[in-house]
Amino acid sequence: MTPVKSQILSTINVNAMLTFALGNEYIATTLVDVQTPVLCLSSKGSEFTVIAYEFNGSNQAKIRLGIAGNAWSTAALPAPIPGVQYPITLSEQLPSDFILTDDGGGNISIQTAFSPPAPFVQTIRVSGRTFLAYGFPAALLCIFNIEVVG
Repeated sequence: MTPVKSQILSTINVNAMLTFALGNEYIATTLVDVQTPVLCLSSKGSEFTVIAYEFNGSNQAKIRLGIAGNAWSTAALPAPIPGVQYPITLSEQLPSDFILTDDGGGNISIQTAFSPPAPFVQTIRVSGRTFLAYGFPAALLCIFNIEVVG
């Protein structure tokens, strides 16, 4: 079966501003210590700038996202977050690419652009905060809604 062309992914381009929702919460940034920004879920989301974008013309796109001079990253934290093995961080020097896949209804899964340990993004709740992390199989993926806000 041929995937249906994604309406949302076909409208995104470099320099677009995006928000990501998961139910009633949004992807935002938070600090785990004084200097280390990571991605989390919050009632108020952050707007992320598309730094690089390659749409396959169907249902997938490779994307690099940034905010305030930093990019989404799979780089390890200087000090780990207990209970969150592979958090998605923000890094100026070590940006990472991610793959967005539309299931045909505008529901988007996010995965890393490399495979080890497992590529899919999921949420992990630790000490009252919900962090975004990767390293999950497809059966555990989260489904996000994307909005182009600028």
